Amino acid sequence: HEVTLAISRRPGAPHAVRMVSLTTRAQAAEKDNTSASASLPQSKEEALEQVRSAIENAVTPKQQNRSARRKKTKDKRINTRVAVEVPLAQETPKEEADLALSVLRNVEGTVGLLFGNRAAADLTLKSSDAGLVVGCLDDNVKNVSLDLLVFVGANQGQIKKLKEWSNRHPKCPTVLINAQWDPESLQGIDASFFKTFEVVYSFTPLAIQGFMGSKKEGVIFRWVESGSPTDTPWRIIMENEVVAQMKTRPTPKQLEDALYSAAAKDSAMVQAASAFRGL
Repeated sequence: HEVTLAISRRPGAPHAVRMVSLTTRAQAAEKDNTSASASLPQSKEEALEQVRSAIENAVTPKQQNRSARRKKTKDKRINTRVAVEVPLAQETPKEEADLALSVLRNVEGTVGLLFGNRAAADLTLKSSDAGLVVGCLDDNVKNVSLDLLVFVGANQGQIKKLKEWSNRHPKCPTVLINAQWDPESLQGIDASFFKTFEVVYSFTPLAIQGFMGSKKEGVIFRWVESGSPTDTPWRIIMENEVVAQMKTRPTPKQLEDALYSAAAKDSAMVQAASAFRGL
């Protein structure tokens, strides 16, 4: 049988729903009955709190100890690069601006906040405080002193600008929020550059519709709450049950296996589709 699998590969991507034709396996993978809680957010604010904690876990220690390390290591710090993926109810400049300001709430120091969308940058300028250096990625790279560098909604055509900003601030912790591309579409040096970012938070909603009309909701979820990112797996969750977990982002084939295992026990065909981006 042929199966159509539609996956929202990245929140906010211009081609968020990508259709992939896959051939079913003779037998579905055995269901993983693990019941460990994955701490799924129950509200938008809870999701934002999780995002803030993931960034803080990865970045804050480096900011707090900056002066001490400069004296001991002569400023030979290693750049920390992390990425977060948060679904938006609507893909609008205001939503992007509100997301950025919410994520950066209470962040100390001087933050460089660069948007892929100029309208989002303009809206943020109207409501930001003195601690934010706001701009658009299409503008010229500025030589300013920053404690944190944040990119929001960058598209694939702006990767060159991301590199320029990163090279200008090689020792500055960097956060990439809702990159507007599918990782699988990147090649060469662009793919290598993106791999330097560790995804510390990702929430990708899914809706699974069975052949006979049954429906289930699920999510691809990762939250590095504390410790090293290597200790936090990617989880595929169906109706609050973890049906699969792995060390790297699930591929379409791995997602297919998990969905069949969880939702296709009594069906010869399954259609999986991205149903929403909001929480």
